[in-house]
Amino acid sequence: MLIAFGAFAECGGWSTTFIAFLGDANLALFVGLLGAYFLTRMSAGAERTGEAITDGFHTTGEILITGVGGSLGAVIEATGLDSVLGDLFQADVKPRAAH
Repeated sequence: MLIAFGAFAECGGWSTTFIAFLGDANLALFVGLLGAYFLTRMSAGAERTGEAITDGFHTTGEILITGVGGSLGAVIEATGLDSVLGDLFQADVKPRAAH
C-alpha cells in the first residue's frame, strides 16, 4: 500500500519528500516485514516465530553469499583484475639443483 500510495502521489504531481520516503520500496518492505513479524508472533508464539526466522536466515544467508560471490567475480572480470590476480597467484616453480 505504501508503494502504491507513493506511485499515485508521484503520478498525480502532489508528492512531497515525506510521501516519497513512505513510498520507497525498501521502507515499505521493511514495514511489511515488521508487521508480519508481530502478527506471526501474536498468532504463533515467540518460539515458532523464532524457529521460522532462524530457518529463513539460513536460506537467505546461502543466497546472499552466492550472490555476493557472483557479483565479485563479475566486477573482477569487468575491471580486468582477473589477469592481474591470475599473475599474482601463479605458481612459478623452478627445479632445485641437486646438492
